Order: sequence, then C-alpha cells, then structure tokens
Amino acid sequence: MKQILLLLLVNLPLLVFSQFQETFGSHELPVLWTGDRQQFVIDNGVLMVNGQEQTETVSLSYPYSIEGDEQEWEFYLYLKSKPTAKNRIKIFPASPAKTPAGFYICAGYDRSNRLRFGIDNQEIQAFNDFDEEEKCILHLIITCKDQKYWTLYAGNALSEEATKQSASFEYSYTFPEQAHFCILVTHTKTKTDDFGIDDISYRTKITEQTEEPEQTEQSSVELTAIQPISLSEVSFEFSGPVSLDGAIYAISGYGFDGKCAAIRSMYQDSNHQIVTVRLPQAMTLDHEYTFYIENLKDEQGGIIPDNSYTFLLREAEETPETPEEQPEAPIESYPEKAVRINEVMADPKGLTALPETEYIELYNTCDSSIDLSNWELHYGNNSVALTGIKIPAHEWIVLYRSGQEIEAGNGQVCPLDKFPSALANTGKELSLYDGSGKQIDQYTYPKAKPACSWEYSEEGWHLSTDPRGGTPGEANSGAKENEEEPEEEPNEPEEETNPEPEIPEALQPQPGDIIFNELLPEPFVDGSEYIELYNRSKQELSLKDVCISTRKTDGSLNTRYPLEAYPQTLQAGDYLLLTKSIEGVENFYSLPASLNWLECKLPVLSNTGSTIVLYREDGEIIIDEVSYSPKWHAPTVKNKKGVALERKDPDKDSQNADNWTSAASSAGFGTPGLENSQYLSEETETDSEEIDDPIYQPTGTFQIPYRLNQSGYMARGWIFDLSGRKVALIADNTLLGTQGYLEWNGKGRDGSPLNTGIYIIYLELWHPGGNVIRKKQVLLNP
Repeated sequence: MKQILLLLLVNLPLLVFSQFQETFGSHELPVLWTGDRQQFVIDNGVLMVNGQEQTETVSLSYPYSIEGDEQEWEFYLYLKSKPTAKNRIKIFPASPAKTPAGFYICAGYDRSNRLRFGIDNQEIQAFNDFDEEEKCILHLIITCKDQKYWTLYAGNALSEEATKQSASFEYSYTFPEQAHFCILVTHTKTKTDDFGIDDISYRTKITEQTEEPEQTEQSSVELTAIQPISLSEVSFEFSGPVSLDGAIYAISGYGFDGKCAAIRSMYQDSNHQIVTVRLPQAMTLDHEYTFYIENLKDEQGGIIPDNSYTFLLREAEETPETPEEQPEAPIESYPEKAVRINEVMADPKGLTALPETEYIELYNTCDSSIDLSNWELHYGNNSVALTGIKIPAHEWIVLYRSGQEIEAGNGQVCPLDKFPSALANTGKELSLYDGSGKQIDQYTYPKAKPACSWEYSEEGWHLSTDPRGGTPGEANSGAKENEEEPEEEPNEPEEETNPEPEIPEALQPQPGDIIFNELLPEPFVDGSEYIELYNRSKQELSLKDVCISTRKTDGSLNTRYPLEAYPQTLQAGDYLLLTKSIEGVENFYSLPASLNWLECKLPVLSNTGSTIVLYREDGEIIIDEVSYSPKWHAPTVKNKKGVALERKDPDKDSQNADNWTSAASSAGFGTPGLENSQYLSEETETDSEEIDDPIYQPTGTFQIPYRLNQSGYMARGWIFDLSGRKVALIADNTLLGTQGYLEWNGKGRDGSPLNTGIYIIYLELWHPGGNVIRKKQVLLNP
C-alpha cells in the first residue's frame, strides 16, 4: 500500500500555495505578532532580539493555518556570535499554540551541536559542521510530506557550498489545523542582540487523495515492569517485542525542568522485550518521578497506547550479590608509560623551519593502538580532555592549540580548544592520566630555551639537537654528550669570608617602574578577574619581593599576595597577566602566543571600586597604586560585565581618572597581554582625526583605517546602492579604540556577495562630548 501511495504522490500534479510570508519590510513589527514585542526590533529589515541587559528568555508568535499534504517552511537565522547552551534561538514553525511546542530548529545547545532539529524536546537530527563558525546567516528549509516524510536543508549563506547540508528521515507527526510560527530566544546579559530572523515563508502543496490511509490496529503488547538500573538509567520490560522507531521515553519530577525526553541511546536485549534508556541527568533518591512512553508500536506496527507511570525513588536494602548480577564493566586501565610524554616545545619564539607554535608530543609505546577517550592531560592544576583521539601502535600524536599552525612529520596532528594558551617558559609539571584515573606518565620540563624543544631519550631528557629546533611527529634527535651534566668543579672556592652582597640578575623594581595597565573587576559569567602589569622601565625586573594588596578604609594594607611564583624576570616593555584562572580569561579574550602570565591568588576586585597596591615587601616600598572606580568606564558603556578598564598613557599618573576608560568593543572589550586598544601617548597624540579610504583586501573584504586623538568614539556605518537603499551594515554603535580599522566583508545583509558595481559608503564616528566625524565616499566593488 505504501509503494502504491508513493507512486500516486509522485505522478499527481502538486498545487503550491503560499500561506504565510513575512519579510519585515517596515520599521514596525506587524500587529499579528504577539508575545514579548518590546524585546524585539526590526533592524535593516531583520527581526532582531533587542532585550534588556539581563539573562532572560523572550518569544514571539504568528498565527496561520496548516493546509495540504506537503508542508514547507523557509527562513534565515542571523547569528552574530557562536550560540551556546545559555545563548540560543529556537524556531517552532508549527506550534499548536502561542506557547512554543512541537517540532523545532535550535541554533545553540551544547559544544558539539551548533544546529539541531527535534520534536517535543527530542533530538532527531544534528548538523555539527557549523560549530566552528562564529558570525553567520543560516538558510533553513524544512519540508514534510504526509505528516511523516521529512527533509531538512541547512546552509550558511556567508560560506561556500561545503557548509550546506541536507538530511531526510521518517517521523510521524500530527500537524495542528491552526498553527503558530514561534520564536524563542534565551540570552545572557552580554548577548542581548545576537539573534535575528528574516524572510519567513510557509508554503503548502496539495494533492488529490483517492485512498483512505491504512488503519493501524492496537497492539496487545503491554509494559510489565520498570526497573531503575542506576540513577540515570532505567529499563522497561514489555510482554512482547516492540519497535524503537519514533518511540518517546520521557521523565518529569524533582530536578527536571518539566517533561524531559530520555536520550535516544536505547538498547534492546536479544528477545526485544527489554528497552534500556539513559536519562538526560541523574535522579535523586526519595523523590517522586513520572515516566512517559509515547508513540510506541510493536514490531508489526500495532499501536501501544501512550501512558505514564509515577513512583517514588527509594534506595533498596543491600542484598547479597547473586550470580545473575553482573558488575559494570570496568574502565580499561593501561600500564605505566603505555603512552609517553615524548617532547615539549614551550618557547617556539625564533623558529624558522617549524611554525612558532607550542606543542606537546605523545608516543604510543605499545604494540596495539590506544583509544585516548576519557584520558586527560594535566598542565599544572588545569586538565585537558583527550576524548576521541586514537594513537596507533608505536606512533606519535602532536597536541597543540586549535587555530594555530603545526607540522607533525609522520605523526597525527591533534588540535585542542582547551590546550594551554601559553606553556610557561619557566617550566611546568605535565602528567597524563588514562580513563580510570591512573597516572600513565609525568614530566616536569625545565626552563625552556627559545626555538628548542625538550625531548625524551632512553638516557633521559635533553634539548633537541635537530637543526629545526624540534622533531614533532617523528623520532627524537640524539642528545649531545654531557649536555645536562653540571660542572664538576666550581670556578671559585665556596668559602665565604666577608661575603659581598650578591648582585641580582635583575634589579628590584623602583616606584613607577611597573604599573597597573589594565583591570577587569567584573568578569563575564564563568570568567575570571584579571590584572595586567606593564614594565615601563628600560630594564628587566624581578618580582621575587613584589606583592599585591588592597587598602583598608583606614589606609593600612589588607592581605598580602606575593608574586614570587613568577620565577622569570619581566623584560622592559613586557606585559604580565595576573589571574586566578587563566582558562577564565582565555575563554573570552584573544591572548597572544607569547603571553607572560601567572595563575595565582589575588585580592578580590570590587565592582564598586577599590584601591589596589603593588609594592615591595621589604620596607613596603610602593611601586604603583590605583584607586579605580566604575565611573571610569566610557559613558556609552551601560553593561560593564566583561569590559576591562584600560590605561590610555602608561607615562601619565596612575590615579588620573581621565587616563582610564573602557576597552573597545572592536577589540573584544579587553586586551590582556597586548597593547591597550585605547593607547594614546603624548608622543603619538595629534590634533588630526582621520578616516582613511577603504583598502580592498585579497580576501574580498574592505578595511577602513581610522586614527583618533581621544578615546570614547562610537561608530555607525552603512553601504548604499545608487538608488539610496541600505544594502549592507558596517558598524552599529561600535565602541572604537584610538586607532584601528572597520571592516566590511563585501556582502549584503542577506549574506550574499554584492554584485560588482558602484556603491556609496557612509561612516559616522561620534563622541559623547559632541564631536562627529563623517565620511561619504563612492566605492567600487570589484
């Protein structure tokens, strides 16, 4: 019957109707859209979220009718930054009510699924290839025939054909006659305008139906038992074989946010009578839960009625283990040195034959391949998960930070997002643990030599003798004879009679030598406060006797936080980043590869202002002192979370409020380890304020350089065609630095490249003090 029906659908003519179309052509939101209207705005023809500066969930819905045999929805999603679990947009094209429900497309869920399709909180299809893209416009098409046969299309309108995907599958779903197109956005305080939608359309295709659909009989199979296996796994026993296709197992109760679908990693035993499901999170003892089973059929297609079962979860009394009970399979453990830390490149500065990239090389000493899933590499107190990496027998893998360049000889390259942003040049402990938690290898590498790696050999560790500076992904070089052996005889006798004071390798810092250059008192959620120091002297300085404290209201110093853990010297003109968690900084800001940093205990930086003091412990000689205030932020910055305070001129007084302001949004709201975005010294300050002509780049983008004589400027800019229509956006109230460039990617607001021709570029830079700089210029798009 199904084959005959499909043939009829292919050969009968289709009548196509556009039932619903919204292009947001006006500046006002149409009246049929209901919900949190005040939290949305139409910007350049795109419906954008324009929420308050707080964490919240907002929604809109539009009513329309479902008709016909084949449905099609098409729309564009605008994403300014990478969605996450806390910042995501969910589209319900055919919700049965104003409250979002039914099938949906979700951009942002977790770190592995950037775009997913699901029905009633149950994931059906995930497109993972979009998870590395930041700004993009997703073109989405959803079709459904006979309320069962689905096809999905997902493509990035800003990229080439390689990032476009489609998928087809079967899933029965009953559409409501009266539907709502619902938009549901969850955002944090710092992501209030990251999502938009445009060009929504719903079309229906009607065919003639000459046959009644086949009626399915009710099944005689029943649920006979429910047995918790663990707090996150439950088995369901049936009186006969059942089908898993389309079945929904869900749970609600304490700790669950409403009705949650179980994860679809289901298992049937050999008799097809027991189904085991894994819950999205663990249950809690002594609480009541309700299980739901829906859309379940037996193996012949007979319908098993939907049902729910409520019970109180209690811990069973201990009973002797029976022969039938099988313990959980232990996680495989490996012998010590099965995988060896084989090479460490901590200071790649100066490499020429190899990329200037830090790396750690591992070597499999066994005769069989090893799956490193659930293994961890520990770097000091931080850990890096190695899940999904396999290393063949007697071969190498090279670990490094994603986005950088590397060479790996005959080995594998393994980029890691959580690889340390900068391996300490002074040395650090590295340790490798397998999935059972057993330490497999450990090595504390010594102080690094620039452009030279530490390599393992049977005789011990040595500096690489390879002329390239290292041997990533291949056999290590040989050690030079007696390379690490100390001199047997001292050059001078050790006898100390009337000893002279030892001359330090670096001078102790004097007042004003090292200054506070950048402060982050109010980090993003899951971020970390940081303090940036700058050596403005002309010599290297030691931090061995240097401490940081805050001042009490009576003027005395609070708890002392020494910086002696930073063993190397701070070179003239270098920056040093101080933070309690380097991961809490690198997750939100761009850090240089040559970053000097120290993860240590620090005084709490109050959001309402405080006085921080840098001093030498011996005699409490003050090196620098700043009484910062949130009022030092630029007046245009309303939400200060995640925005650093930057010093404009390192040579001006630390306590001068006019010498501090907010880091530019165009620089990511913070520049730890880099020259400040608002840097403007007396030597470089001029009366001129200029916007240069656009410069066409080989990548197809246009860069528009600017130079300003004061901080605090905001930028707005558009591209117009010769008819005066806005066809592209360059900047929308972007906080600028004192110099830099604005960039246009050569594409219109829909993400497609603009045609070759003549356009008009208009820029407007305005300052809260009243000054405005405008530039209008004819632009040839090649």
